[in-house]
Amino acid sequence: MGRKTKDVQSMLGLFILQALFDLKDSDAVEAYTFDQKFHYALDIKEQEAYLSARAFYYYKTILLGTEDHIFEQILAKIFDELQFDYSLQRTDSSLVRLNLKKMSQWELFKKTLIKALNDIKAKHPVIFKSVPEHIQQYIQNDENNTWFSDFTPSKANDYLVQAARDALELKELFESHPKISKLESFQLVQRLINEQVDVDDQGQIKVEIKEECKGSAMANPHDPDAQYNGHKKDIGVKLNTSETCAPDKDTPNPQIITHAEVTPANISDHELLQPSIDAREEKGFKPDVELTDNGYESDANHQALQEKGVDLIAPPTGKPPEGFGVMDFELQENGQSIDACPMGQTCIENKINQKKQKTASYFDPEQCRACPHSEDCPIKITKRKAKVEWQWSKPRLEARRHAFQEDQELINLFKQRAGGEAGFSQLKVNLGLRRLRCRGSVKSKFKIIMAVTALNIKRAFNWMKGGSSGSRARNNKDFEPDTGILLFFFWLFCSYLRKILIVSGLRPKIFS
Repeated sequence: MGRKTKDVQSMLGLFILQALFDLKDSDAVEAYTFDQKFHYALDIKEQEAYLSARAFYYYKTILLGTEDHIFEQILAKIFDELQFDYSLQRTDSSLVRLNLKKMSQWELFKKTLIKALNDIKAKHPVIFKSVPEHIQQYIQNDENNTWFSDFTPSKANDYLVQAARDALELKELFESHPKISKLESFQLVQRLINEQVDVDDQGQIKVEIKEECKGSAMANPHDPDAQYNGHKKDIGVKLNTSETCAPDKDTPNPQIITHAEVTPANISDHELLQPSIDAREEKGFKPDVELTDNGYESDANHQALQEKGVDLIAPPTGKPPEGFGVMDFELQENGQSIDACPMGQTCIENKINQKKQKTASYFDPEQCRACPHSEDCPIKITKRKAKVEWQWSKPRLEARRHAFQEDQELINLFKQRAGGEAGFSQLKVNLGLRRLRCRGSVKSKFKIIMAVTALNIKRAFNWMKGGSSGSRARNNKDFEPDTGILLFFFWLFCSYLRKILIVSGLRPKIFS
């Protein structure tokens, strides 16, 4: 008998428009209630134009986890409308910062202990009384808390070791307790100890991130899933995107994002490329040529993509050889043995190591000593032998490096990769991904994918408006979100969102 259930179609549209206009949650609620443009775009009748903050978060919670499906369905609709060419694509990644503070080791231990102690005190106040007083003082009121008042840099290590000792004591006190041990905050204390605390036979405590935990250690207890990015040295998540592009600036083709993936910030780029190709192939957007920077470059990726029929173009890593390289030798067809050196000397023997995928090739040392190019050759000469050890991937790497130096057509094509930075610039400057207003992997992924979806809508609108090859419409001023994009959004997508939500498995009563 109460207020009618909100149309989830209009709520999903609101979340996309919120990303498009970079609105705070309170501003999105206000726009839904009072903004006539939003009413028209989302097909909201005047008597239904009311949304409470509680309802806003309720529907967002319902939709969490459906963002990938929403992105893919709208991408399919855009392709139906534009029929863009996806044979040439570029892939890049960027760090998206979360609403988290970078913490020193001392701050990390202190905040984790405070989080656990507050949790124990709130949920089990009687048990909390058994916690030693020197540990309880972490959460004393500010006016009575003198524990940290004389903290100086010279005492930083002493305080860090003391915090680690307190964490160990708290763990020993409650690790077998049936209730406390199951608290998420207490498990964070245990994780912190396992990752950073070592105790030797004499009882001396050493606080240092263990070798096996480097890159995956907890960075902030308020979002345990967040990781440091090795390149930016900041906390967040990594957004990996692939988008269409044209082989040159004169060839028209819209820049539509065909794949977006949110991963922990510590994942290496070269690990993301093959899954990205597989995901696009499943959606029907597998490229023929892939442009990336050298973060994605590896011989394994080149070989794997070649088997899939995709040509990976990325600048090779490492330095070119001084003088002759293995590529200059006469190789057998299998690429695992050498027949002759660059000067025509026949190889005496090839010892092949299948497990390590490398070969040791031997030559006559007397002939090598007499060769005028011995100083420019990778063959190492000793008293009894002359040999060169080489990985099977090395000639392929040298060939790619040579192509990037000599093949002007390849160089010109690779220049198109740089245009991918514009998408990240728009996402961060205009669509709110410079630093998210949320925490947690589930919420942050929803926010990021909604922003990418909104960028695709904006680019599709720009292309239909002016036939541009990017986000700037030809013969028009820079695009500014206005009533036009709302009308376009309503025309292109609102009728399609219901299908998305039904497929997403939401409760049927919502559509009554």
